[in-house]
Amino acid sequence: MDRYSYSGVAAICTDWVKNPSKTQMDNEQIAKLYDAGWDIISHGLDHTDFTKLTEREIADQCYKSKKWLIEHGFNRGADFIALPFDAYDKETLQVIKQYYNSTCGTLYGYNAFPLIDPYNMHRMSLPVSETWDWEEIKEWIDETIRHKLLTIIVIHDLEPKTFETLIDYLKEKNVDVMTFSQLADETRFHPYRIYEIEIKHIQTHRNELSFLNQISYIK
Repeated sequence: MDRYSYSGVAAICTDWVKNPSKTQMDNEQIAKLYDAGWDIISHGLDHTDFTKLTEREIADQCYKSKKWLIEHGFNRGADFIALPFDAYDKETLQVIKQYYNSTCGTLYGYNAFPLIDPYNMHRMSLPVSETWDWEEIKEWIDETIRHKLLTIIVIHDLEPKTFETLIDYLKEKNVDVMTFSQLADETRFHPYRIYEIEIKHIQTHRNELSFLNQISYIK
């Protein structure tokens, strides 16, 4: 990706950074990605399924993980979350919206561009610990180009050879590769701003939110 000055998005469980395993990044490695232009976004504290938590527990996950990102200087991606297990429902989403500007969840497929709903972003997910099907991935890219779509590709385990082929193909086809924060700037949607938060009593003040042709909200 450095070859073409591409940046990506890394979703991290912030509690895991304190004691990373051999397959997880430590704070120094995360900082290097951030300095290279990557967005570092929330993946919750510890990869707990939000739909199995109480409203208070969801708020705790959101507050603490976002706070960690900001305190460690990863502000650029602090307004975005990729949900553990891609799981959410109507109730969890109401809490998530108090903290984050957008979320990527369970829905599989392409997105219209500009985005219609930043809390309802679809994604393509590459298999974990399996051989990637390059022809399928290539079709994702070709379909994106044909219909001028926005496609989010989620990767857990990297297959280096096919990944390099993917990056080269994106360059060959002159596809715009952007992070979530760059996408937010491109489409002019802006995050909810949280000015004051207390763990025992959450008080939020949100700026007027105007997203594309959607209604503006003021709390």
